[in-house]
Amino acid sequence: MGDWASNLPKEKFKKMSLKDKEVWVLSCLRRISKIGRVRLVVILSDIKKRDELTILATSHKRWDAAKIISTYGLRFTIETFYRDTKQHLGLEGAQLRKLKGIKRHWYLVFTAYSCSWVQQKVAFWDV
Repeated sequence: MGDWASNLPKEKFKKMSLKDKEVWVLSCLRRISKIGRVRLVVILSDIKKRDELTILATSHKRWDAAKIISTYGLRFTIETFYRDTKQHLGLEGAQLRKLKGIKRHWYLVFTAYSCSWVQQKVAFWDV
């Protein structure tokens, strides 16, 4: 996949702003064996060097590059949330059989996470 992306013509890339830096982005549909047709987004930090290359793939064929990149950006927040709730708040530790009990446990874990998140933000601004 990297060889394919590194041989793409420069003219097909568009300049785009991501946070504080400019990157070059190409979005296209491509068939991948055993997966099928997907939308690929190729991101280059430098159009001349092409050594720092990121390729994102999605089954959402109608999404544009900006939506795919912003959705991928949410991944870190979601992964951090699940890691914290599992490791520190006991999300996976409950051994409940009834749906009502499972829901209560989840509500308590999510409430505890929200409270700790708010407390963390308040402590940051109190400094």
